[in-house]
Amino acid sequence: MKHFDANDVELLEKVLVLCPDLDIVAYAAKLAREKIKYPIQDHDGLLPLFGSKPRSRVFKFKEHRVTFEQARQFLPEAFFPIESEDDFLRKVLMAFAIGRNSHFLDTQHTGVLGNLTGFPPATVMFRPSPSATSFK
Repeated sequence: MKHFDANDVELLEKVLVLCPDLDIVAYAAKLAREKIKYPIQDHDGLLPLFGSKPRSRVFKFKEHRVTFEQARQFLPEAFFPIESEDDFLRKVLMAFAIGRNSHFLDTQHTGVLGNLTGFPPATVMFRPSPSATSFK
């Protein structure tokens, strides 16, 4: 049985509005299938997702641009190793939530409304449940 079909596109678009990082995380996982082997031991294991030019390591999807330095900043050392694709999806989604929270706090403290972290402006604030923070 198929869970979704063409009649569900509007519903799925509404879900992406509520959790806009799902599409970029799915795209990152798709690229990881082609370019990365699990387990990923550290940040350097993510480098293949960020292009081949050492000076401009950027992951691009639609209007999104995420630098390797942002990945280092928002994907904590405690998230490693990343054991599997499922683990990758959970931890990268949490990294985007951390980035959004950081951006939100930066704009609250400085009064600046610009995009300081490179992530899109916060739409929904995420707070992982205690069970979601058990990584190993």
